[in-house]
Amino acid sequence: MFIWQPNVTTCNAGTGSVTFTGALGTGAANSLHNVTITNAAATDFNSTVNITGALTQTNAATGTTTFANTVSGGSADLKGVAYALNNSFASGGTTSIANTGTLTKNATGAITSTGAFSATGNVNLASNITTTNTDLTIGGNL
Repeated sequence: MFIWQPNVTTCNAGTGSVTFTGALGTGAANSLHNVTITNAAATDFNSTVNITGALTQTNAATGTTTFANTVSGGSADLKGVAYALNNSFASGGTTSIANTGTLTKNATGAITSTGAFSATGNVNLASNITTTNTDLTIGGNL
């Protein structure tokens, strides 16, 4: 199920997968603000994500969540098994990733979070994580 409201997108795939093939948002104030995935197996963002508000997974994804391109958002609250960050990932606020599997960040781009950054599981890091005078927490192995 896909719910559209001005500047807000909510997806509920149940046990199915969610795939975004095109870009999400432009970063402009009147563009897409929040993106919420309530239920999904694998979730794929195949293009850029450029939103001004929150990127949220309200219930843990049961498959891998992949960000194939650059991500820029106001904040990120992600829940799931495994994550693949294949380009830069920037958050203007707090970034919280509750992962039971491994969060993998490849060498292209870095993770930047103006607020705190946390990952509850293992992190495989081939690039940097930067916060701005706030906590950086990794709950598993690095």
